[in-house]
Amino acid sequence: MTSSVPQLIPRHIFGVTPTVKHNFWFKDEQNVVFAAGDTVVSHFFDQKVQQFLQPPERINGISAMTCTPTRRYLAVAERSDRGRISVYDLVSLKQKRALQPAPELLSQVRPVMFLFCTYLIGKS
Repeated sequence: MTSSVPQLIPRHIFGVTPTVKHNFWFKDEQNVVFAAGDTVVSHFFDQKVQQFLQPPERINGISAMTCTPTRRYLAVAERSDRGRISVYDLVSLKQKRALQPAPELLSQVRPVMFLFCTYLIGKS
């Protein structure tokens, strides 16, 4: 007989991670995006529903977030062994791209701050 391990599926997450730079963004007048632990939460005020943007692999937290001026994309600097910036589409709530430094720079790079203008600019 096989036994399956039960999985925890979050329904609501409360609290904001205060160590994340720019950790709170309004998508529009009724929706807000914020960092809570190693998860990005999209909260819909009118429907009282939350959706979660979780990284595809284990990370050690989030160091910074930024949003495009059009509020279409969200970039999240993730703390991990490889230091990665994930770009999410805020309409579909799916990851669009994961940006990682070259292997020879891994020991030197930790994304801590970045911004969107015409291009995504990262600073370590």
